[in-house]
Amino acid sequence: MTKITDIKPIDFNDKVTITKEINNFAEKYAYAEVEHALEISPAGKAYSVIGTKGYVSSEIIGKEALTGSISIHNHVVFAGQNKGDSFSDDDLTFAI
Repeated sequence: MTKITDIKPIDFNDKVTITKEINNFAEKYAYAEVEHALEISPAGKAYSVIGTKGYVSSEIIGKEALTGSISIHNHVVFAGQNKGDSFSDDDLTFAI
């Protein structure tokens, strides 16, 4: 249900670049029809991930890459609404 669509190098200590990546992600996927995620790993890689209409799991990347990472993902905005749901139980469990 989830697959990695891109892996690119990134300087984890370059906060300006990381902020730009997060802002670009938010703009690009705010109203996407499926869930997407961006995981920026301290190991120096940025992973783009795609899921389904109601689910995306960054666990596919692996625990080593995710430990200490910076994460963002969208939730699908349903017809007639102007925003998606906030943190799901899965989101909170994953963050822990």
